[in-house]
Amino acid sequence: MILHTPDLGADPLPLEGVLPAEILELEEEFAQAEAPIVTRLVAQRTEEELLVSGTLQTTVRLQCGRCCAWIDWPIHVNGFLVRFQEPLDEWIDLTPAIREDILLALPIVATCPPGQVCEWEERQAPPAEPVHGQDVWKALDQLKE
Repeated sequence: MILHTPDLGADPLPLEGVLPAEILELEEEFAQAEAPIVTRLVAQRTEEELLVSGTLQTTVRLQCGRCCAWIDWPIHVNGFLVRFQEPLDEWIDLTPAIREDILLALPIVATCPPGQVCEWEERQAPPAEPVHGQDVWKALDQLKE
C-alpha cells in the first residue's frame, strides 16, 4: 500500500483496501499465509508528521505445536499506528509496517483453540490424584520406627 504524500491534505484520508497474503512473505514450514489482508486505515497529515492508524485483519494457517494439525489463526491488529516525520518522501510504502504488525501478532507456538479437540490432549494420561500433605509425613514417620 503506497501513499502519494502531495495528495494528502489537512483532512483525514480513509484508506480501505485488501492486500495480497504474499506481502507477509511467510516461508515457514509451520505457517502459511493464504487469506488476503483487509486494511481499514486513516492517514492524517499534521505540520510535523504523517500519522497512519487503523485496523488490520487476516487469517493465517498455523500448525499446532502439540499435535501438528493445521488450524486457521485469525489476526486482528486493532492498534495499527505508524508515524512519518517531515520532510516526507513523495511516495511512502506502508507495506513493511503492515507486514511487521501482523507478524508480531502471531503466536510463538500455536495450539489448537479451546473447544477444538487437540489430538495431543487425547493422548495424555488422566491427571494424577492429588497427594495430601499428611500422607507424605506418614511415610517419613515410618522411617523413624
